[in-house]
Amino acid sequence: MNLDRARSISRSRRRIFAGCVALCRKLARSEGQALLEFALLSPLALLVVLGGIVFGVGLNDYLVLNNATALGAQQLAISRKEATDPCAAVYTAVTNAAPNLAAANLTFTIAVGGTNYVSGVSGSKNVTCSGTTDLTAYDNNEQGQDVSVTVTYPFTAGFIGFSSHSYTMSATVGGVLQ
Repeated sequence: MNLDRARSISRSRRRIFAGCVALCRKLARSEGQALLEFALLSPLALLVVLGGIVFGVGLNDYLVLNNATALGAQQLAISRKEATDPCAAVYTAVTNAAPNLAAANLTFTIAVGGTNYVSGVSGSKNVTCSGTTDLTAYDNNEQGQDVSVTVTYPFTAGFIGFSSHSYTMSATVGGVLQ
């Protein structure tokens, strides 16, 4: 009897061992599949997340540029008789409203009554209305004249040293001379 009992215990141990081996193999295959899925999908998920971040930065720059241009146009519209150099006042208003945009990369076009006082001048601390146009013409403009401020800014879409595309953002805001 002891021999039969030993054989039955041995058979049951073999079955348990075989069951454990089968379960371990099944778990190993499942974990391997999950690891493979993670390895294949994580770069795609990372790309989507980083793309969203780059889009968010670009959208933020665009909204800041639009707001700053509106403030510059407002400054131009209300400073008809007050500012000695209205173009410098526009430059100051725009750069103060957009501190996260590099002022050296901003390009201004400032017009009053159809006359361009500054056209295509890159941002620097000396954006003035000087040039061929006389400032007295600006001072003599009557109330109700159209004013326009256009500011452009370059944006490079990319992350971690990889730049994919360069875009030029532009904002134009018009108003009426007060």
